[in-house]
Formats: sequence, structure tokens, C-alpha cells
Amino acid sequence: MIYWEDSFARVTFERDVPAVMIQWLSYATSQQFRTAIKKELEAYEHFLREHKKLHWIAETTRMIGVGHEDIEWVASELNPRMYKAGLRYMAVVLPQSAFAKMSVDDYVQFTDQKQIEIRNFGNLSDAKSWLKTK
Repeated sequence: MIYWEDSFARVTFERDVPAVMIQWLSYATSQQFRTAIKKELEAYEHFLREHKKLHWIAETTRMIGVGHEDIEWVASELNPRMYKAGLRYMAVVLPQSAFAKMSVDDYVQFTDQKQIEIRNFGNLSDAKSWLKTK
């Protein structure tokens, strides 16, 4: 179910997991990146009302890369809000771009794995399968 969509990203609710997923569709400016992440958090908080346990998926296959400041922003500003809302597990479908992979690695490094456990996957099916066990 599509919650929000723009030319650079889509936020969906994956009822079968359950999880909120962000799919990066193309390059996103810093402002676009932050807008999309805020929309995913908004969706997470919305669907959490219906689901006791809810996960987060970042489908980054087509992501181009994210600036270091934006990665730090997510880790310092949004991670605490996500954790407070109940997020404990996040699956990342790895990007094809080497620059985007470095962004994902930076994000994982800035995230307290004792609060939010992040696992990387080569495809969406494996990511969903793992989250269903949590």
C-alpha cells in the first residue's frame, strides 16, 4: 500500500511483514532525502496504531548516495524518535552504487545496534523473511 510517493522515493506499508518501507527511486537532494525520511517516520507512527510491532525497510537498490550530514541527521535526530516509537529492527536492501553503499555503511556505524538492529540484504524477499522472524 502506497503511503507517499514522489519522483525520487516511495513510502509503502508492507502488511505481510508488517513494516514501513522506503524505496529510493532515483537521486534525491538533501532536502528531498530528509522529506522522504520524515514521510517514512510519519507512516511508521501512523501504522503503529494498528500494529503492536512494526519494522522498517530501506530498499536502497537504486539509491545514488547520501551526504554525510544527512546520514548524521538521521542517526542523531530520527533514530531516537524511531526507537522511542518502538522500532527495534531494520532491514536494508543494499544499493548497487558504491557511493550509496558507503552511505549505508556510515548510517550503520552511527546507529546504536543495541537499540535498533540493522541487517543488510541482497534482495527484498530475504529482508522481509528476516523481519518476519522478529
